[in-house]
Amino acid sequence: MYTNLIKISSFTILLSINTFCLAENNPNLQHNALACMSCHSSPAMPQIKGMPKNILTDKMQSYSKDLKKDTIMHQLLKGYSDKDIEELATYFSEVK
Repeated sequence: MYTNLIKISSFTILLSINTFCLAENNPNLQHNALACMSCHSSPAMPQIKGMPKNILTDKMQSYSKDLKKDTIMHQLLKGYSDKDIEELATYFSEVK
């Protein structure tokens, strides 16, 4: 159990460093990307890193505009602008 906690913590730290390096000139993108990864870094959640930009954009826009319902995504994405969604889709499509 303790070993798994260390692995998860290490992964989260590395992910945070990666996010800050790739989005260092955009604090809003850093904040939003870390918010996404607070859930999407879990193996139980859909993985968004490396997903094609157009697919990410379409999915996030659908949630944002209430065209697609989910447990929580349609509620969370209401707070994101089209610019935020575009930046996040670009960022996550480039992260491997």
